[in-house]
Amino acid sequence: MLDYNENQAEEAEGWAALALPAWDKKLWSGSGAPSMRSVAQIATDVACSVVSAAVPVVGSAAALLIEAQTELIFAGLDYAGGYKTAWEAGNALGKKMAVSTMETLVTAGMSKIKASGSLSS
Repeated sequence: MLDYNENQAEEAEGWAALALPAWDKKLWSGSGAPSMRSVAQIATDVACSVVSAAVPVVGSAAALLIEAQTELIFAGLDYAGGYKTAWEAGNALGKKMAVSTMETLVTAGMSKIKASGSLSS
């Protein structure tokens, strides 16, 4: 009976993986394999770090807009493909933008404090 349950669990995992959109499927087999979405998010994070480091104030705002664009693209794909409802896609987008905004504000604030010399290293 145990073999049957294990096979059922493995089959359910396989069907769940097949139901994922192409951008959320793993690029190769393995436990740590990224998806296209995670690769895009990592690339966006790296680009945003470069932009915000190059031009601190304007770069932070630009980085926030770049992150918003990436999240908006994937939210639109999820909704258009029927993988998420409008509420689910909007909720995920809102959470990501709230986190990104807070990160940007904290980074800009710490940069300002560091530049003024109030923060000793």
